[in-house]
Amino acid sequence: MEAKPAVEGMFVHGILHRVEGDYRNAEAWYGDVKESECFEAVWPADEKGGLEGGLAFVRRIEALRKEGKGDLEALQEESGREFDALKDFLVGKFGLERVEDATTVWVGKSEEGKKQHAGQLVGGEGWRQF
Repeated sequence: MEAKPAVEGMFVHGILHRVEGDYRNAEAWYGDVKESECFEAVWPADEKGGLEGGLAFVRRIEALRKEGKGDLEALQEESGREFDALKDFLVGKFGLERVEDATTVWVGKSEEGKKQHAGQLVGGEGWRQF
């Protein structure tokens, strides 16, 4: 996640936290990528509510898992929609070509990645305390 496609990798990272049940971390990663074209393709503000729609989805999953409240089938359908929209965006942006040598793809942090990373670092600074 240190280089292109950093923002896309960050979004996938957030989804994986959601899947594993680390909801606050998932929400943080969703927030980190909220202005990216990747996130907007999956959670468009006009249709799905943008960041608030994505966060509400995370919270509905949390309520189902922790309290048994919610519609499992509807959440599974929305999760599938999220995965499909992300896949479609990634295929459209990066294609399906095989990469034989990843050193030409993952080269270093992008400027956008550097800015986002700086806001996440800890050790008493940033809002994520590890």
